[in-house]
Order: sequence, then structure tokens, then C-alpha cells
Amino acid sequence: MTRGRKPKPTRLKVIGGTYRADRHGNVRGAEPMPRRGRPQCPSWLSGEAKSKWRKIVPELDRLGLLTVIDGDCLAAYCEAWAEFRSATETLAADGYTVATGNGGVKAHPAVARQRSAWKAMREFASLYGLDPSSRTRLTVQAEIDQFDPLEELLRRGEQDNGGA
Repeated sequence: MTRGRKPKPTRLKVIGGTYRADRHGNVRGAEPMPRRGRPQCPSWLSGEAKSKWRKIVPELDRLGLLTVIDGDCLAAYCEAWAEFRSATETLAADGYTVATGNGGVKAHPAVARQRSAWKAMREFASLYGLDPSSRTRLTVQAEIDQFDPLEELLRRGEQDNGGA
């Protein structure tokens, strides 16, 4: 397991205006660059997970952060979100504790479901480089099969700064 803060993906640095070629720690071309595009929403997703998918996919696509290989991780994230929401709604309705058979009180079972879903949501975002932050830690050579204006801008910026 890698220690410390996850590196910020180059695309997010450019979008946020913080990219500097002279301080870019990763070698250009070393970040995996899968083909950009929207993955197809799986038909087997629950209704709540599909709703989450429809909310986040357009924005991720608009930002240029989605690739065609992100579908499975995104589906798992959406299902974890649906479980998290269900557990949270249960806790709002029933409270965080339940009575035991001997007159005591214990945590509601939905507390564990909520925590488990939250952990899964965080973990699915970083599996196998399927989220932008995880991609920056990988070092593979990727072939870009289509013109990418952002990639061209980054390349020109490096040339203007002496390839730093």
C-alpha cells in the first residue's frame, strides 16, 4: 500500500489552474490514458444506483475524467452509494440504537451497513487505477489513439519551458 497523500492527476491540475511543467513529478506519458468516453450504464444496477449514475456520469464526462474502462468501478460505487443511502434513511427513521432482548441497548444493524458502504465507496474509487488519483501512481506507456487538445496543450507547455 502506498503511503501519504494520493497524487493529483495531471488533468485535474490543468483544470484547476495549478499545473506547472517545471514541478510535474510524473514523467509525461507515464500516466495511463485510457480512451475517453462514457461507459454504458449496466442494466442490473438498482434504481437508486442508476439514479446516481445518471447524476455523476455527465459531469465526470464534461470534466474529461471518464474513460470507457471506468464502468465497473463506477457501477460498484453507485451500488455502494445506494446501500449507504438506504442505511442512512433507515437510521433516520429508526434511530442509531435498538433494544436488546435483555433490556439493554446496542447499535442499530444499519450503522454497520452504513459504515461498510462508505468504506466501499472510498475503496472502489481507487481500485486498479480506475479513478483519476490512482492513475497517477501507475507507470505504463499508453498510446493515445485520438487527438486530445489537453494533451497537446500540456506538451506545448513543456516545450516552451525547455522540457522541464
